[in-house]
Amino acid sequence: MKPLLTAIFTAILAAPAAFAEDCTSCKPGKICPPHDGADEAAIKDATPLLRDKDMEKRREGLDRLAIAAAKHLNARSKKITNEFMRMLADPEATVKGYAAERLGACGEEATAAGTLAAEVAKMEKALAMDKPNAEKKEAELKKWEEQLRTLSNFFVGLAKLTTQPAAAAAFEKGIKSANPWVCKTAAENCKGFKKNKAVAGALITALASYFSKNVTEGNSAAWTAVSMALPEVSQCNDIPTQKDGTDAARWNSQWQKWWRDNEKSLK
Repeated sequence: MKPLLTAIFTAILAAPAAFAEDCTSCKPGKICPPHDGADEAAIKDATPLLRDKDMEKRREGLDRLAIAAAKHLNARSKKITNEFMRMLADPEATVKGYAAERLGACGEEATAAGTLAAEVAKMEKALAMDKPNAEKKEAELKKWEEQLRTLSNFFVGLAKLTTQPAAAAAFEKGIKSANPWVCKTAAENCKGFKKNKAVAGALITALASYFSKNVTEGNSAAWTAVSMALPEVSQCNDIPTQKDGTDAARWNSQWQKWWRDNEKSLK
């Protein structure tokens, strides 16, 4: 059953229009009685799973809540939102990240954006600036990679909340982070914020910043992620794609000019 639930919710994430639903009887702040009852039943059904020692069971519980919440996305359930938020404290990083993605996709939007943004800020502070050396610090590397994956999960959740100022602000802050791995992770997930002034401006700033920095693994990863995000966020396809590293100066220069010409037209 669990793989089936995951497949259903993955489909909801990939194609909301085809799988997620609106309910004409549900209104923001007031869920219709049938769906309110269904949410209560889903929470009751999921609670033993969410408390199970097996992390796969806890993930299954989150899937069941998400599928119930997806029945009325025009009026999101505060009760289910609270359950997602509670699971952000799960001791297993995989479950925590799973909850973050479902909170962004199905949780009450303003609450989800504020909560995920606050958690991202904490993770940014905890993530080391440099990737640990695998040969000398294997345990540290594994922990660092887990932290980076979890940060990515939280940005995936925030990426579902493109109408929320708190989500855009979290991406702006992440892209401008001095930590290149935070910048990379934020840039990889920001592409839904099309023509968003805060996010586009952060990408432009980061591009100039990483152009002027020494070449390191982290700086190169950040530059690549920012470069790939810019056409998507800006919706500008007039700047020829960067050919290779020797083309970086031209790429940066043309994007800085684009920003000067278009900044005022963005919102």
